[in-house]
Amino acid sequence: RIEAEVKKKAKEEIERKEVEAKRIREVKEEAERKEIQKTYGKEQELELNYEHELLLDTMIVYDIFTDNMDVITKLKNYEGSSNLLFLVLRRIIIEFQNMMKDKFGESVQYDKVIEKLSLLGEVKEVGIERDFALERKAKEIERSGKYKNETTGVTLSFTDCFLLQYAIENSYTLVTNDRALINATRDKGGDVFNPHEP
Repeated sequence: RIEAEVKKKAKEEIERKEVEAKRIREVKEEAERKEIQKTYGKEQELELNYEHELLLDTMIVYDIFTDNMDVITKLKNYEGSSNLLFLVLRRIIIEFQNMMKDKFGESVQYDKVIEKLSLLGEVKEVGIERDFALERKAKEIERSGKYKNETTGVTLSFTDCFLLQYAIENSYTLVTNDRALINATRDKGGDVFNPHEP
């Protein structure tokens, strides 16, 4: 009986060591897997470094939506680069939808706008949570009344000022053909591109 007990204990000890060895092996494999994922993630991030990031305003969205091929071609060939990212704020898409409804009585689906913008290539839709600092700066630009349409005398809207401030803070190139917005962006030290210019 004692011999049987000794054998049983020896067998249990071997099994315990095997279980422990398996657990250590699994922990090691998991650590290696995480390390590989981390490296892969960094490689992915490097691939996501675009040469140019262009932020679209409402009228440029309109140009693309209505197949203005001159504008589309200029944007796709911007600075001779193929590594471009086009950005559009959610509030700009909503403003575009409202404009289409008010001016043309046309109801445009949100997804349809994104689909059309994809003609340009890589498009990222940006939904910003409430950013009070950004909104405050945009409000200050709007209230200053400094930037206005020379023909109509109408100052930049809050959305335009928000777009301008967002472009500057993130070092994006603002794409617009609004002369007041172009002047404001340049005045604030931002980068701007007007695809309507020859």
